[in-house]
Amino acid sequence: MSDEPLYVDPERLAAHARPYEAAAHDWRRLRSRVADIRARYYGVWGDDDLGQKFGPSFVEGLDSVEARVEVVGTTLGYYGEGLVENGKIFGEARDDAEQSTYLLLVDSETVGGHEVPADPNAPARRFMVAEPAEGTTEQPVLRRAMRVQGRLLTPGEEPE
Repeated sequence: MSDEPLYVDPERLAAHARPYEAAAHDWRRLRSRVADIRARYYGVWGDDDLGQKFGPSFVEGLDSVEARVEVVGTTLGYYGEGLVENGKIFGEARDDAEQSTYLLLVDSETVGGHEVPADPNAPARRFMVAEPAEGTTEQPVLRRAMRVQGRLLTPGEEPE
């Protein structure tokens, strides 16, 4: 297994759904054409001996084609929806990670010697290491940040 971090571009992942959605749309149109053929030719084979044998086979064949078209169209749509949904999930995870990192930076006195970004939506710096403050030898302590209705709690304060 690689030590490389997993990176997913949520927008590009969701964009990969477009071909699946287009193909699903094409298959739904094909299903509509099969239904048109069924309506147009239903019963034209007559009620003689040959018609009695041909009619059920023709309808059975259309049923089979229609069922397969439905399965393929539904499956393609499902794959497209999955890509879009996973793109949203990865995007939300990325945003949550950036926000959590920002809150850690805000609540910590020293984190890798970096200043806290002014914008909470700004991407956080990567690979930050806690370093002792200048002139001290003690290690800095990172405290967990908690939010209640958009306000940071102070250490020891209980959520309402």
